[in-house]
Amino acid sequence: MGYWLIKFIQSIYPLYLQKKNLLKNYEIEKIYFSKKNSDILISKNFSEFTKKSSRKEWFNQIIKIIFKKKYAFSNKNKYYFKKRVNLSKNFIKFIYEFLYLIMPRSFFSVICLDSNIYFPQKNKFKTNIMDNIMANLRYYFQKNSFPILLDNKNNYQDFSLKDYDLQLRKKLFSNNNSKDDFELILQECIKYSIPTDFLEGFVDIKKIFGIPKNVSKIYNIGPNLGEKPLINWIAYNIEKKKTKLFLHQVGGLYGTAQCNISEYYDLRVADKFYSWGGFYQSDKIIKKKSIYLNFLRKKIKKNKQQKNILIVCANLNHNYKDLSSRLQPSDNHIYVQNIVLLIKEIINNNLKNLKIKNYPHPVNNILINEIKKIKKNIFTDSNFYDAINDSKLVISTYNSTTFLELISINKPCLIFWDENHWPLNKESKKFFLNLKKKGIFHTKIDTLIKKILDISSNPSNWWNRKDIQSTLYNFKKNYC
Repeated sequence: MGYWLIKFIQSIYPLYLQKKNLLKNYEIEKIYFSKKNSDILISKNFSEFTKKSSRKEWFNQIIKIIFKKKYAFSNKNKYYFKKRVNLSKNFIKFIYEFLYLIMPRSFFSVICLDSNIYFPQKNKFKTNIMDNIMANLRYYFQKNSFPILLDNKNNYQDFSLKDYDLQLRKKLFSNNNSKDDFELILQECIKYSIPTDFLEGFVDIKKIFGIPKNVSKIYNIGPNLGEKPLINWIAYNIEKKKTKLFLHQVGGLYGTAQCNISEYYDLRVADKFYSWGGFYQSDKIIKKKSIYLNFLRKKIKKNKQQKNILIVCANLNHNYKDLSSRLQPSDNHIYVQNIVLLIKEIINNNLKNLKIKNYPHPVNNILINEIKKIKKNIFTDSNFYDAINDSKLVISTYNSTTFLELISINKPCLIFWDENHWPLNKESKKFFLNLKKKGIFHTKIDTLIKKILDISSNPSNWWNRKDIQSTLYNFKKNYC
Protein backbone atom coordinates (compact mmCIF):
# COMPACT_ATOMS: atom_id res chain seq x y z
CA MET A 1 0.00 0.00 0.00
CA GLY A 2 3.08 2.24 -0.04
CA TYR A 3 2.38 4.05 -3.29
CA TRP A 4 -1.28 4.59 -2.42
CA LEU A 5 -0.23 6.10 0.93
CA ILE A 6 2.27 8.47 -0.70
CA LYS A 7 -0.35 9.65 -3.20
CA PHE A 8 -2.95 9.98 -0.45
CA ILE A 9 -0.73 12.07 1.84
CA GLN A 10 0.31 14.42 -0.95
CA SER A 11 -3.36 14.90 -1.83
CA ILE A 12 -4.40 15.67 1.76
CA TYR A 13 -1.51 17.85 2.92
CA PRO A 14 -2.13 20.87 0.61
CA LEU A 15 -5.76 20.95 1.75
CA TYR A 16 -4.62 20.92 5.36
CA LEU A 17 -2.23 23.84 4.68
CA GLN A 18 -5.06 25.78 3.04
CA LYS A 19 -7.16 25.27 6.15
CA LYS A 20 -4.35 26.57 8.40
CA ASN A 21 -3.86 29.58 6.15
CA LEU A 22 -7.58 30.42 6.22
CA LEU A 23 -7.85 30.19 10.00
CA LYS A 24 -4.65 32.18 10.53
CA ASN A 25 -5.25 35.06 8.13
CA TYR A 26 -9.03 35.52 8.11
CA GLU A 27 -11.73 36.09 10.69
CA ILE A 28 -14.25 33.44 9.71
CA GLU A 29 -17.76 33.75 11.10
CA LYS A 30 -19.20 30.62 9.57
CA ILE A 31 -18.16 27.80 7.23
CA TYR A 32 -20.67 26.03 4.99
CA PHE A 33 -20.10 22.40 4.02
CA SER A 34 -21.78 20.18 1.49
CA LYS A 35 -24.76 18.51 3.20
CA LYS A 36 -24.64 15.58 0.82
CA ASN A 37 -23.61 12.26 2.37
CA SER A 38 -21.53 10.13 0.08
CA ASP A 39 -19.73 6.82 -0.40
CA ILE A 40 -17.08 8.47 -2.58
CA LEU A 41 -14.27 7.78 -0.09
CA ILE A 42 -14.87 4.03 -0.27
CA SER A 43 -12.73 2.32 -2.92
CA LYS A 44 -11.71 -1.25 -3.60
CA ASN A 45 -8.21 -0.69 -4.93
CA PHE A 46 -5.72 1.90 -6.13
CA SER A 47 -7.27 2.22 -9.59
CA GLU A 48 -10.70 2.96 -8.15
CA PHE A 49 -9.18 5.41 -5.65
CA THR A 50 -7.47 7.26 -8.52
CA LYS A 51 -10.76 7.66 -10.39
CA LYS A 52 -12.76 8.76 -7.36
CA SER A 53 -10.15 11.16 -5.99
CA SER A 54 -10.26 13.07 -9.30
CA ARG A 55 -13.86 14.08 -8.62
CA LYS A 56 -15.04 17.20 -6.81
CA GLU A 57 -17.32 15.11 -4.59
CA TRP A 58 -14.28 13.29 -3.13
CA PHE A 59 -12.64 16.66 -2.50
CA ASN A 60 -15.77 17.95 -0.71
CA GLN A 61 -15.93 14.98 1.65
CA ILE A 62 -12.21 15.17 2.53
CA ILE A 63 -12.66 18.88 3.33
CA LYS A 64 -15.30 17.92 5.91
CA ILE A 65 -12.86 15.62 7.71
CA ILE A 66 -10.04 18.17 7.59
CA PHE A 67 -12.34 20.69 9.28
CA LYS A 68 -13.24 17.95 11.77
CA LYS A 69 -16.83 17.56 10.70
CA LYS A 70 -18.39 14.13 11.07
CA TYR A 71 -18.26 12.12 7.86
CA ALA A 72 -21.48 10.25 7.01
CA PHE A 73 -22.19 7.57 4.42
CA SER A 74 -25.21 7.72 2.17
CA ASN A 75 -26.21 4.15 3.05
CA LYS A 76 -24.29 2.13 5.63
CA ASN A 77 -26.13 -1.13 4.88
CA LYS A 78 -25.51 -1.37 1.14
CA TYR A 79 -22.94 -3.54 -0.64
CA TYR A 80 -20.38 -1.16 -2.06
CA PHE A 81 -18.97 -3.36 -4.84
CA LYS A 82 -20.55 -5.38 -7.60
CA LYS A 83 -19.38 -8.94 -8.12
CA ARG A 84 -17.52 -9.25 -11.42
CA VAL A 85 -16.75 -12.55 -13.10
CA ASN A 86 -14.50 -12.89 -16.13
CA LEU A 87 -14.59 -16.47 -17.36
CA SER A 88 -11.90 -16.09 -20.05
CA LYS A 89 -9.37 -14.65 -17.61
CA ASN A 90 -10.15 -17.32 -15.01
CA PHE A 91 -9.69 -19.98 -17.70
CA ILE A 92 -6.25 -18.59 -18.56
CA LYS A 93 -5.32 -18.64 -14.86
CA PHE A 94 -6.38 -22.31 -14.73
CA ILE A 95 -4.11 -23.10 -17.70
CA TYR A 96 -1.16 -21.39 -16.03
CA GLU A 97 -1.80 -23.17 -12.74
CA PHE A 98 -1.72 -26.47 -14.64
CA LEU A 99 1.58 -25.52 -16.31
CA TYR A 100 3.11 -24.66 -12.92
CA LEU A 101 2.34 -28.21 -11.77
CA ILE A 102 3.73 -30.13 -14.75
CA MET A 103 6.75 -28.03 -15.79
CA PRO A 104 10.08 -27.45 -14.01
CA ARG A 105 10.17 -24.44 -11.69
CA SER A 106 13.07 -22.99 -13.69
CA PHE A 107 10.61 -22.18 -16.50
CA PHE A 108 9.04 -19.57 -14.21
CA SER A 109 12.09 -18.17 -12.43
CA VAL A 110 11.79 -14.90 -14.40
CA ILE A 111 8.39 -13.25 -14.78
CA CYS A 112 7.56 -10.20 -16.96
CA LEU A 113 4.26 -8.66 -16.04
CA ASP A 114 3.29 -5.65 -18.15
CA SER A 115 3.18 -5.38 -21.93
CA ASN A 116 3.83 -1.63 -21.68
CA ILE A 117 7.46 -2.58 -21.04
CA TYR A 118 7.99 -3.90 -24.54
CA PHE A 119 4.96 -2.98 -26.63
CA PRO A 120 3.28 0.39 -27.27
CA GLN A 121 -0.18 1.33 -26.13
CA LYS A 122 -2.64 -0.11 -28.62
CA ASN A 123 -4.89 2.94 -28.61
CA LYS A 124 -2.08 5.12 -29.97
CA PHE A 125 -1.76 3.44 -33.37
CA LYS A 126 -2.90 0.36 -35.24
CA THR A 127 -0.93 -2.83 -34.72
CA ASN A 128 -1.43 -6.28 -36.14
CA ILE A 129 -1.43 -9.49 -34.14
CA MET A 130 1.87 -10.71 -35.64
CA ASP A 131 3.65 -7.54 -34.49
CA ASN A 132 2.25 -8.15 -31.01
CA ILE A 133 3.29 -11.82 -30.91
CA MET A 134 6.81 -11.13 -32.19
CA ALA A 135 7.34 -8.27 -29.72
CA ASN A 136 6.23 -10.59 -26.90
CA LEU A 137 8.51 -13.45 -27.95
CA ARG A 138 11.57 -11.27 -28.54
CA TYR A 139 11.23 -9.65 -25.15
CA TYR A 140 10.77 -12.91 -23.24
CA PHE A 141 13.62 -14.57 -25.15
CA GLN A 142 15.94 -11.74 -24.03
CA LYS A 143 14.89 -12.26 -20.39
CA ASN A 144 14.92 -16.10 -20.52
CA SER A 145 11.35 -15.94 -19.28
CA PHE A 146 8.28 -18.05 -19.92
CA PRO A 147 5.65 -15.71 -21.48
CA ILE A 148 3.17 -14.80 -18.77
CA LEU A 149 0.95 -12.70 -21.04
CA LEU A 150 -1.46 -11.40 -18.42
CA ASP A 151 -1.53 -7.66 -17.85
CA ASN A 152 -0.69 -6.61 -14.30
CA LYS A 153 -3.61 -4.25 -13.71
CA ASN A 154 -6.47 -6.16 -15.31
CA ASN A 155 -6.10 -9.92 -15.69
CA TYR A 156 -4.74 -10.44 -12.20
CA GLN A 157 -7.27 -8.24 -10.42
CA ASP A 158 -8.94 -10.08 -7.61
CA PHE A 159 -12.71 -10.16 -8.02
CA SER A 160 -13.47 -11.72 -4.64
CA LEU A 161 -15.10 -9.01 -2.58
CA LYS A 162 -14.96 -8.18 1.11
CA ASP A 163 -17.36 -5.50 2.18
CA TYR A 164 -16.33 -2.27 3.88
CA ASP A 165 -16.14 -2.76 7.67
CA LEU A 166 -16.42 0.61 9.42
CA GLN A 167 -16.26 -0.92 12.92
CA LEU A 168 -12.97 -2.65 12.09
CA ARG A 169 -11.54 0.62 10.80
CA LYS A 170 -12.62 2.58 13.89
CA LYS A 171 -11.02 -0.08 16.09
CA LEU A 172 -7.69 0.09 14.21
CA PHE A 173 -7.46 3.86 14.62
CA SER A 174 -8.93 4.17 18.11
CA ASN A 175 -5.62 4.50 20.02
CA ASN A 176 -4.12 7.51 18.30
CA ASN A 177 -2.53 9.66 21.02
CA SER A 178 -0.59 11.93 18.70
CA LYS A 179 -0.49 15.64 19.52
CA ASP A 180 0.28 16.60 15.95
CA ASP A 181 -2.81 18.13 14.34
CA PHE A 182 -2.02 16.98 10.80
CA GLU A 183 -1.27 13.42 11.90
CA LEU A 184 -4.64 13.22 13.68
CA ILE A 185 -6.48 14.50 10.60
CA LEU A 186 -4.50 12.23 8.26
CA GLN A 187 -5.35 9.12 10.28
CA GLU A 188 -9.00 10.10 10.30
CA CYS A 189 -8.89 10.43 6.50
CA ILE A 190 -7.07 7.09 6.14
CA LYS A 191 -9.61 5.40 8.38
CA TYR A 192 -12.35 6.05 5.83
CA SER A 193 -10.30 5.97 2.63
CA ILE A 194 -7.86 3.06 2.73
CA PRO A 195 -8.93 0.71 -0.12
CA THR A 196 -10.60 -2.50 1.04
CA ASP A 197 -8.01 -4.62 -0.81
CA PHE A 198 -5.42 -3.45 1.74
CA LEU A 199 -7.57 -4.23 4.76
CA GLU A 200 -10.82 -6.21 4.62
CA GLY A 201 -9.82 -8.01 1.43
CA PHE A 202 -6.23 -8.88 2.27
CA VAL A 203 -5.48 -12.55 1.43
CA ASP A 204 -2.72 -15.07 2.05
CA ILE A 205 -0.53 -15.20 -1.08
CA LYS A 206 -0.32 -19.02 -0.79
CA LYS A 207 -4.04 -19.21 -1.57
CA ILE A 208 -3.88 -17.15 -4.76
CA PHE A 209 -4.71 -19.08 -7.89
CA GLY A 210 -2.90 -18.74 -11.21
CA ILE A 211 0.41 -17.14 -10.15
CA PRO A 212 3.79 -18.93 -9.80
CA LYS A 213 4.93 -19.10 -6.18
CA ASN A 214 8.74 -19.13 -6.57
CA VAL A 215 10.53 -16.68 -8.85
CA SER A 216 13.99 -15.08 -8.84
CA LYS A 217 13.29 -11.96 -10.97
CA ILE A 218 10.20 -9.87 -11.62
CA TYR A 219 10.08 -7.32 -14.46
CA ASN A 220 7.35 -4.71 -14.24
CA ILE A 221 6.60 -1.03 -14.64
CA GLY A 222 6.07 1.38 -11.78
CA PRO A 223 4.87 3.13 -9.82
CA ASN A 224 1.58 1.32 -9.21
CA LEU A 225 2.83 -2.26 -9.42
CA GLY A 226 -0.62 -3.76 -9.81
CA GLU A 227 -3.71 -4.54 -7.82
CA LYS A 228 -4.44 -7.27 -5.32
CA PRO A 229 -3.50 -10.11 -5.47
CA LEU A 230 -0.59 -9.29 -7.77
CA ILE A 231 0.93 -6.63 -5.53
CA ASN A 232 0.66 -9.03 -2.55
CA TRP A 233 2.50 -11.64 -4.63
CA ILE A 234 5.30 -9.21 -5.52
CA ALA A 235 5.76 -8.21 -1.87
CA TYR A 236 5.70 -11.86 -0.72
CA ASN A 237 8.41 -12.91 -3.20
CA ILE A 238 10.64 -9.95 -2.38
CA GLU A 239 10.36 -10.47 1.39
CA LYS A 240 10.32 -14.28 1.65
CA LYS A 241 12.08 -15.45 -1.51
CA LYS A 242 14.55 -12.55 -1.91
CA THR A 243 13.23 -11.99 -5.44
CA LYS A 244 14.77 -9.09 -7.36
CA LEU A 245 12.43 -6.39 -8.73
CA PHE A 246 13.32 -4.72 -12.04
CA LEU A 247 11.22 -1.70 -13.00
CA HIS A 248 11.07 0.07 -16.36
CA GLN A 249 10.42 3.73 -17.04
CA VAL A 250 7.17 3.94 -18.96
CA GLY A 251 6.33 7.65 -19.16
CA GLY A 252 7.47 11.25 -19.02
CA LEU A 253 8.47 13.56 -16.13
CA TYR A 254 11.27 11.19 -15.06
CA GLY A 255 14.50 13.08 -14.52
CA THR A 256 12.99 16.46 -15.49
CA ALA A 257 10.32 17.31 -12.90
CA GLN A 258 11.12 19.16 -9.70
CA CYS A 259 8.92 16.70 -7.79
CA ASN A 260 7.73 13.39 -9.26
CA ILE A 261 6.16 11.00 -6.75
CA SER A 262 6.27 8.09 -9.23
CA GLU A 263 10.00 8.52 -9.71
CA TYR A 264 10.58 8.81 -5.95
CA TYR A 265 8.72 5.55 -5.33
CA ASP A 266 10.21 3.56 -8.22
CA LEU A 267 13.80 4.29 -7.29
CA ARG A 268 13.23 3.16 -3.70
CA VAL A 269 11.41 -0.11 -4.24
CA ALA A 270 13.31 -1.38 -7.31
CA ASP A 271 16.52 -3.39 -7.15
CA LYS A 272 17.29 -2.11 -10.67
CA PHE A 273 15.57 0.63 -12.67
CA TYR A 274 15.71 0.78 -16.47
CA SER A 275 15.90 4.43 -17.45
CA TRP A 276 15.53 5.85 -20.99
CA GLY A 277 18.26 8.40 -20.34
CA GLY A 278 21.47 8.99 -18.44
CA PHE A 279 20.21 11.57 -15.98
CA TYR A 280 20.58 9.41 -12.83
CA GLN A 281 23.81 8.83 -10.93
CA SER A 282 23.08 5.58 -9.11
CA ASP A 283 24.20 1.96 -9.13
CA LYS A 284 20.52 1.02 -9.35
CA ILE A 285 20.10 2.61 -12.77
CA ILE A 286 20.48 0.72 -16.04
CA LYS A 287 20.39 3.04 -19.04
CA LYS A 288 18.29 1.39 -21.72
CA LYS A 289 16.46 2.98 -24.61
CA SER A 290 12.77 2.13 -24.64
CA ILE A 291 11.91 -0.91 -26.80
CA TYR A 292 8.57 0.83 -27.26
CA LEU A 293 10.23 3.95 -28.77
CA ASN A 294 12.50 1.83 -30.97
CA PHE A 295 9.41 0.07 -32.28
CA LEU A 296 7.69 3.42 -32.76
CA ARG A 297 10.50 4.77 -34.97
CA LYS A 298 9.95 1.89 -37.38
CA LYS A 299 6.15 2.33 -37.45
CA ILE A 300 6.16 6.05 -38.22
CA LYS A 301 6.39 6.45 -42.00
CA LYS A 302 7.12 9.62 -43.90
CA ASN A 303 3.91 10.95 -45.36
CA LYS A 304 4.30 13.19 -48.40
CA GLN A 305 0.96 14.78 -47.59
CA GLN A 306 2.07 16.15 -44.22
CA LYS A 307 0.47 19.59 -44.01
CA ASN A 308 -1.09 20.06 -40.56
CA ILE A 309 0.12 22.01 -37.56
CA LEU A 310 -0.92 19.81 -34.62
CA ILE A 311 -1.37 21.05 -31.03
CA VAL A 312 -1.37 18.25 -28.41
CA CYS A 313 -3.27 19.18 -25.22
CA ALA A 314 -2.79 18.13 -21.61
CA ASN A 315 -5.09 16.27 -19.23
CA LEU A 316 -7.10 18.79 -17.19
CA ASN A 317 -9.11 16.24 -15.21
CA HIS A 318 -7.13 16.11 -11.97
CA ASN A 319 -9.49 17.89 -9.59
CA TYR A 320 -7.32 17.62 -6.50
CA LYS A 321 -4.22 19.62 -5.61
CA ASP A 322 -1.08 17.66 -4.78
CA LEU A 323 2.66 18.17 -4.38
CA SER A 324 3.71 16.91 -7.83
CA SER A 325 5.37 19.16 -10.39
CA ARG A 326 2.37 19.22 -12.69
CA LEU A 327 -0.48 21.52 -13.59
CA GLN A 328 -2.66 22.03 -10.50
CA PRO A 329 -6.47 22.31 -10.82
CA SER A 330 -6.43 25.91 -9.58
CA ASP A 331 -4.36 26.78 -12.68
CA ASN A 332 -6.43 24.91 -15.27
CA HIS A 333 -8.08 28.15 -16.37
CA ILE A 334 -4.64 29.67 -17.10
CA TYR A 335 -3.72 26.67 -19.25
CA VAL A 336 -7.03 26.97 -21.15
CA GLN A 337 -6.43 30.71 -21.68
CA ASN A 338 -2.95 30.00 -23.05
CA ILE A 339 -4.18 27.37 -25.50
CA VAL A 340 -7.07 29.58 -26.65
CA LEU A 341 -4.66 32.50 -27.16
CA LEU A 342 -2.26 30.27 -29.08
CA ILE A 343 -5.02 29.08 -31.41
CA LYS A 344 -6.30 32.61 -32.00
CA GLU A 345 -2.81 33.88 -32.85
CA ILE A 346 -2.21 31.05 -35.31
CA ILE A 347 -5.56 31.67 -37.03
CA ASN A 348 -5.07 35.48 -37.05
CA ASN A 349 -1.74 34.98 -38.84
CA ASN A 350 -3.53 33.05 -41.60
CA LEU A 351 -1.75 29.76 -40.95
CA LYS A 352 -3.77 26.94 -42.48
CA ASN A 353 -4.47 23.33 -41.51
CA LEU A 354 -4.41 23.76 -37.73
CA LYS A 355 -5.55 20.66 -35.81
CA ILE A 356 -6.04 19.96 -32.09
CA LYS A 357 -5.41 16.58 -30.48
CA ASN A 358 -7.33 16.59 -27.22
CA TYR A 359 -6.38 14.34 -24.29
CA PRO A 360 -8.26 11.10 -25.08
CA HIS A 361 -9.60 9.92 -21.73
CA PRO A 362 -11.17 11.47 -19.80
CA VAL A 363 -12.18 14.20 -22.26
CA ASN A 364 -11.26 17.83 -21.49
CA ASN A 365 -14.75 19.30 -21.90
CA ILE A 366 -13.84 22.76 -20.56
CA LEU A 367 -11.05 23.12 -23.09
CA ILE A 368 -13.18 21.73 -25.93
CA ASN A 369 -16.00 24.19 -25.28
CA GLU A 370 -13.64 27.17 -25.24
CA ILE A 371 -11.91 26.11 -28.45
CA LYS A 372 -15.22 25.50 -30.24
CA LYS A 373 -16.11 29.15 -29.62
CA ILE A 374 -13.21 30.00 -31.94
CA LYS A 375 -13.57 27.24 -34.51
CA LYS A 376 -15.71 24.10 -34.40
CA ASN A 377 -14.09 21.74 -36.91
CA ILE A 378 -10.59 21.92 -35.56
CA PHE A 379 -10.25 18.67 -33.58
CA THR A 380 -8.74 15.56 -35.16
CA ASP A 381 -10.38 12.18 -34.60
CA SER A 382 -7.25 10.30 -35.71
CA ASN A 383 -5.26 8.30 -33.19
CA PHE A 384 -2.13 9.99 -31.91
CA TYR A 385 0.37 8.56 -34.36
CA ASP A 386 -1.84 8.90 -37.43
CA ALA A 387 -2.28 12.55 -36.42
CA ILE A 388 1.52 12.90 -36.21
CA ASN A 389 1.95 11.35 -39.65
CA ASP A 390 -0.45 13.92 -41.12
CA SER A 391 1.41 16.84 -39.54
CA LYS A 392 4.46 18.80 -40.60
CA LEU A 393 4.84 20.36 -37.12
CA VAL A 394 3.65 19.21 -33.69
CA ILE A 395 3.33 21.47 -30.63
CA SER A 396 3.42 19.63 -27.27
CA THR A 397 1.90 21.75 -24.49
CA TYR A 398 2.90 19.91 -21.31
CA ASN A 399 5.74 17.95 -19.69
CA SER A 400 4.95 14.36 -20.60
CA THR A 401 5.85 11.38 -22.75
CA THR A 402 4.53 13.19 -25.85
CA PHE A 403 7.47 15.48 -26.53
CA LEU A 404 9.96 12.70 -25.61
CA GLU A 405 8.31 10.52 -28.24
CA LEU A 406 8.44 13.32 -30.81
CA ILE A 407 12.12 14.05 -30.20
CA SER A 408 12.94 10.35 -30.11
CA ILE A 409 11.43 9.73 -33.57
CA ASN A 410 12.97 13.00 -34.83
CA LYS A 411 9.64 14.63 -35.59
CA PRO A 412 9.73 18.44 -36.03
CA CYS A 413 8.15 19.78 -32.85
CA LEU A 414 7.95 22.74 -30.51
CA ILE A 415 7.52 22.40 -26.73
CA PHE A 416 5.49 24.89 -24.74
CA TRP A 417 4.38 25.12 -21.14
CA ASP A 418 4.19 27.66 -18.33
CA GLU A 419 7.24 26.98 -16.15
CA ASN A 420 5.12 27.56 -13.02
CA HIS A 421 2.81 24.71 -14.06
CA TRP A 422 5.48 22.10 -14.81
CA PRO A 423 8.60 23.24 -12.86
CA LEU A 424 11.88 21.61 -13.82
CA ASN A 425 14.54 20.25 -11.49
CA LYS A 426 17.98 21.83 -11.25
CA GLU A 427 19.76 19.14 -13.30
CA SER A 428 17.39 19.28 -16.29
CA LYS A 429 17.19 23.07 -16.54
CA LYS A 430 20.47 23.35 -18.45
CA PHE A 431 19.22 20.91 -21.11
CA PHE A 432 15.93 22.76 -21.51
CA LEU A 433 17.83 26.04 -21.64
CA ASN A 434 19.74 24.67 -24.64
CA LEU A 435 16.41 23.69 -26.26
CA LYS A 436 15.12 27.20 -25.54
CA LYS A 437 18.17 28.85 -27.13
CA LYS A 438 17.49 26.88 -30.33
CA GLY A 439 13.81 27.84 -30.35
CA ILE A 440 12.52 24.34 -29.52
CA PHE A 441 11.31 24.95 -25.95
CA HIS A 442 9.12 27.95 -25.07
CA THR A 443 7.56 29.29 -21.87
CA LYS A 444 5.99 32.41 -23.44
CA ILE A 445 3.25 32.60 -26.07
CA ASP A 446 4.88 35.44 -28.02
CA THR A 447 8.19 33.61 -28.62
CA LEU A 448 6.29 30.44 -29.58
CA ILE A 449 4.14 32.29 -32.14
CA LYS A 450 7.21 33.99 -33.60
CA LYS A 451 8.93 30.61 -34.03
CA ILE A 452 5.86 29.02 -35.63
CA LEU A 453 5.69 31.88 -38.15
CA ASP A 454 9.43 31.58 -38.88
CA ILE A 455 9.40 27.85 -39.65
CA SER A 456 5.81 26.99 -40.66
CA SER A 457 6.49 26.97 -44.41
CA ASN A 458 9.02 24.15 -44.04
CA PRO A 459 9.64 22.95 -40.44
CA SER A 460 11.86 20.06 -41.63
CA ASN A 461 14.48 22.39 -43.07
CA TRP A 462 14.88 24.09 -39.70
CA TRP A 463 14.64 20.85 -37.70
CA ASN A 464 17.34 19.10 -39.73
CA ARG A 465 19.90 21.87 -39.40
CA LYS A 466 23.18 20.60 -37.97
CA ASP A 467 23.07 22.80 -34.84
CA ILE A 468 19.46 21.79 -34.07
CA GLN A 469 20.20 18.07 -34.48
CA SER A 470 23.29 18.39 -32.28
CA THR A 471 21.23 19.97 -29.47
CA LEU A 472 18.54 17.31 -29.86
CA TYR A 473 21.16 14.54 -29.77
CA ASN A 474 22.48 15.77 -26.41
CA PHE A 475 18.97 15.95 -25.03
CA LYS A 476 18.04 12.45 -26.30
CA LYS A 477 21.21 11.01 -24.81
CA ASN A 478 20.03 12.08 -21.38
CA TYR A 479 16.22 11.79 -21.49
CA CYS A 480 14.83 9.67 -24.33
